Amino acid sequence: MITKLVNHQLIQRSITGTLYALIFWDIFLFLPSSTFSLFLFAILMVILVTEWPKIMPLNRLSSWVLSFLYLIIPFSLMIYLNHLDHYLLGLLFLIIMVHDTAAYLTGLFFGKHLLIPQISPKKTWEGLLGGLLGVVLILKVFVWFDTIFFQKITHHERILINSTSPVIPSLSKRGHEQVENKLVQSVRPEERDSASRRIRTPFLIVLSLLITLLATAGDLFESWLKRRAGIKDSGNLLPGHGGLLDRFDSSIFLIVFIFIIKLILLASH
Repeated sequence: MITKLVNHQLIQRSITGTLYALIFWDIFLFLPSSTFSLFLFAILMVILVTEWPKIMPLNRLSSWVLSFLYLIIPFSLMIYLNHLDHYLLGLLFLIIMVHDTAAYLTGLFFGKHLLIPQISPKKTWEGLLGGLLGVVLILKVFVWFDTIFFQKITHHERILINSTSPVIPSLSKRGHEQVENKLVQSVRPEERDSASRRIRTPFLIVLSLLITLLATAGDLFESWLKRRAGIKDSGNLLPGHGGLLDRFDSSIFLIVFIFIIKLILLASH
């Protein structure tokens, strides 16, 4: 295990991954959402121009069709979701990064049983389980923070009303309860009805399993495409990781699923 800790590729991967994450989250958190959309569009263009021709020859109709279905549509959904729900997209990318990191490290240190060696010779069942645990953990943390944030909103607004309104102190206990109920109802629907506050552990595990399977399927599909093309990585822009498509492969299928769920939720309101 000590040898694996000082592995050159692991060190290279860690440095590159850290720099990539800093740039990615700096653009996402501190610049306008339109800038992040341009960032995603630029990544798509780099993949289409420099990486995709290595995987699928452009002289085939199937390459153009697959590039539309596999790359253009998912990245377009990312850009649209960025404007529709900026922080949901951020949560999606955070989940993917945690999943990929947990799966990689678990597979590196504990992986013994290969998942599908004919497609990906390094992916293991242990890595799959590690990725699942990573997703469960990050969703648990998100639910906890979301709940605390909601409670702080209602708590601080109650204090504000009680301290500024001359009417509130004279109200009976029942009157206070009615005002508090109106206060909670005044919170935006997406906060009041936040699904994360109603999530139970069994549902969380099922959701995590579904996310893990979709992320792994996206990873394996790209591995299958690269194996057919006889290449190891889609590019070399990110040393230790490969190309940009190698960083986004896990999100390809997942973004379609998340977008469909988002549309269903919007239609139900």
